[in-house]
Amino acid sequence: ALNPDLDIPRYFTAVDIHQHPGGVCGDSLAGVVYERGARTTTPLMRRDLDLHYRLVDAAKSYVSPQRVADLGCGFGKSTRPFYQEFPDVKIDGVDLSEPCLRLAAFTASQDQATNVRYHQATAQETGLSSSEYNLVTSTMTLHEMPPPAVEAMLEETYRLLGDGGYVVHLDFLADEDPFNRFIHYGHSKRNNEPYMPPLNEMDIVGLHERVGFKDVQV
Repeated sequence: ALNPDLDIPRYFTAVDIHQHPGGVCGDSLAGVVYERGARTTTPLMRRDLDLHYRLVDAAKSYVSPQRVADLGCGFGKSTRPFYQEFPDVKIDGVDLSEPCLRLAAFTASQDQATNVRYHQATAQETGLSSSEYNLVTSTMTLHEMPPPAVEAMLEETYRLLGDGGYVVHLDFLADEDPFNRFIHYGHSKRNNEPYMPPLNEMDIVGLHERVGFKDVQV
């Protein structure tokens, strides 16, 4: 479901994220360009080594998915392993970018997946029902947002989860190791991702706990 009236946050539109002019909302082909560029992160990699399939395996070790929300789903690369692995589970993908969502929906139709729906919304205000999900995920989404947006997103994930539910994020943190910080902050500069350093400086565990989460692990 697309929302032509969605107010795309300026923090998103003002940055040519990934060195992509206009970011992933810049033009009608932005989703295709993003999908092609993303292939460079796992070139020729076996499915069992791909980050997105590994995230599914990690999530399964904590929870048996009954209803899943994938926030910041982009062109569906992070959502696809879930609807393939759990064809009987209802899955909702949420993203800002219309071009990405169009590609995600096309891919799902090619896969003949009937258990996934995509929604154009922010991760801070998804419009999804409260307490309806036992698993909420995000993949490489936290580092695309400034700290206030990250906090609002975590509050939204808490609202979406029912009792006993889990949230699982796949993202970059560099801790205090000097070499890790060198690589992390260097990537931020090279790939034009200005929100990576502030995310690394946040107390991400403490923030989850303040929102209401328990048993937070990194």
